[in-house]
Amino acid sequence: MILSVGSPPIHASVAPIRRMPSAYGRPPATTYLADCCRDLTGLDASALGVRTLLGGGEPGLGQPEIRDKIRRGWVSTTLVRSWASAT
Repeated sequence: MILSVGSPPIHASVAPIRRMPSAYGRPPATTYLADCCRDLTGLDASALGVRTLLGGGEPGLGQPEIRDKIRRGWVSTTLVRSWASAT
């Protein structure tokens, strides 16, 4: 599952992601969903069942504060920084 902010709307990704053990998302999408998941779905991002979250595709995951924000929102999910991720 790929998480994306914009088109399609990220809330459209929430139903299918509940059946996926892993997902890929750029830092804006993963932080947005971590922040807004409860408002969109009634569940915290950590309750969606994603156990591995791959991230990258643009700057952000090289910054400890952004990685920490994603980890706090997704709680028990393993965050993997992809090779394509810029600092």
